[in-house]
Amino acid sequence: MRIAVACVRYPPAPGGAEAHAAAVARGLAARGHEVRVHTTDLRTETPFERAFEWPAPKDGVRVTRHPARTAGGALHYVVAPALARGLLADASWADVVHVHSYGYFHTLVAALARKTKGVPLAMTPHFHPAWSMEGPPERRRLRAVFDATLGRASLAAADRVIAVSAGERDALFARFPTARAKSIVIPNGLDRARWLDAPPADGAAFRAARGIPKEAPLVLFSGRLASNKGLDVLLEAFARLVSSEAGAGDRREARLVVAGDPQARGAWLASEIRRRGLESRVFVTGHLPFAEYRAAFAACDVFALASEWEAFGIVLLEANASGKPVVATRVGGVPDVVEDGVTGFLVPHGDAAALAQRLGDVLGDRTLARRMGEAGAKRVEARFTWDRVVEATESVFLDLVKRRR
Repeated sequence: MRIAVACVRYPPAPGGAEAHAAAVARGLAARGHEVRVHTTDLRTETPFERAFEWPAPKDGVRVTRHPARTAGGALHYVVAPALARGLLADASWADVVHVHSYGYFHTLVAALARKTKGVPLAMTPHFHPAWSMEGPPERRRLRAVFDATLGRASLAAADRVIAVSAGERDALFARFPTARAKSIVIPNGLDRARWLDAPPADGAAFRAARGIPKEAPLVLFSGRLASNKGLDVLLEAFARLVSSEAGAGDRREARLVVAGDPQARGAWLASEIRRRGLESRVFVTGHLPFAEYRAAFAACDVFALASEWEAFGIVLLEANASGKPVVATRVGGVPDVVEDGVTGFLVPHGDAAALAQRLGDVLGDRTLARRMGEAGAKRVEARFTWDRVVEATESVFLDLVKRRR
């Protein structure tokens, strides 16, 4: 097959949707298909940061990065006219178009390609409900207008809608009931060679480099430091965990590592840590190279994710693949990933007390933590590897091509 792919950003730009797009594109290329990716030159969207030098792909995927533009403020919307021209041209070449992330400019271009070129269109929406959007209230009002017009039309144009979780699918159906008949769930995955089959990472060295005592219980968060990641709730929960009133035993000596690109939230995070008097307990690392990233999981005792919404949460797979239990909010696709009471615990969103309690439960019972981590690793291996995801996605594309003939 000839497959044209469109996404707003592409690795090494960070993000879960970006990782998904690249993993599927690489996997399809490895299976003998010709894959061309059209994306922007954005490294991050918030703040709006373009990068002008990118490493050349070495995985058989042709990647073209087009200049991105935005009006900014409440009217922020990523536009890339050259991407539109490139994608429309490749729509005449392609057997199928695969577009990522509902609501973006390139998604509308892909819908136009479906209407004008007749090429089958698959959409992986990585859907976020309007209430989970970042930015001022005006953006949510604009989103309501967009959903009722251009957004609805783009979904109507898609021949197949691929949700990454049942939670994402249900949120999409609630807003767009007509998408139900053409939707399928294919989850996110992990690279088996990099996570499950790789030699153990050096967690002790990670701790030592940051002055974290080797016996101190360690909580890890990793991800974009975005407003919808619930970092305020996580900091409150951690403060409760280590307080003399709520803490017990060595849990009062716990440390928290916050790993990820600060984007526009770095100053806020530093201020919140100071306000809570946690400067000696919270370590903000910024973006980590992959070897150090794996070492962070090896170093921790539990992974915490307090998001208000996740379509899936690849980072939860990374934690479980590292043999670590997770404590996460019961939102979106997280229940698809975390088996409550088996591979970790789920808590209500916004409930810092419940989050602190479950973190304490795991940190206070090493047998429980080990059992959950082992169960999580087995579950990732059985269900969530990229080879399984690519195979399922390939089947969808082959069916679309067959129907066209």
